[in-house]
Amino acid sequence: TALFTENLEKRSLTPQMQEAFSMSSSYFSTYFKKHLDVTFSKYLEGLRIEKACELIRNSDLNIEAIATEVGYTSSLSFRRAFKKVMGMPPSSYR
Repeated sequence: TALFTENLEKRSLTPQMQEAFSMSSSYFSTYFKKHLDVTFSKYLEGLRIEKACELIRNSDLNIEAIATEVGYTSSLSFRRAFKKVMGMPPSSYR
């Protein structure tokens, strides 16, 4: 997962990931879903939220900075995703 966590801001397979897995992004997505029973984007969202939880607990960064740090382009989309996954807004988690 180090390859994924280093590229949290990416929404699809990076060239480095394609090279590491020797497959196209479309084939990788199919393969990933078939073998892990979760889409790559859902898996990546889980990694982002997990990292966000760590940052909320262990840093003084504000929610906007954390959203950017874990790869969200807006704090609103981050807040929605966080609430969907964690069942509470990030401000309540803190």
